[in-house]
Amino acid sequence: EHADDPEALRTRFRWLYAHGDQRGAADAVLDVLDQFPPVLAMAERLRVGRMLQHLGQWRGAEDIYDALVAWEEPLAEAWAGKARCLVEKRAWKEAEDAARKSIEIEPNAEARAILRRAMVSSEGAAE
Repeated sequence: EHADDPEALRTRFRWLYAHGDQRGAADAVLDVLDQFPPVLAMAERLRVGRMLQHLGQWRGAEDIYDALVAWEEPLAEAWAGKARCLVEKRAWKEAEDAARKSIEIEPNAEARAILRRAMVSSEGAAE
């Protein structure tokens, strides 16, 4: 009924999520992100990216984070999310770089932990 109303779409997302349909919630937002105002679209991408990671859908999450890091304002959480995806792909050097960018924007424990894991893993892979 309100297919172009961002608030109605966000409400649908919250309802699906609350009822255990995480994939449906993610799809409800992903299909219409282009209809959201830019700042709201970025916030929704952050939420959906994290949700896709929890679902183990790393490729979809990486696409979300790629869109976020391309945005004109640097977002520490976007770079940390990208780093998590890269760790899952065992792309250690790229994960290190993404985690470092997150830390440069806003130092946080999560990005430091990702950086540490990527560095330790890359050293182990080099041996």
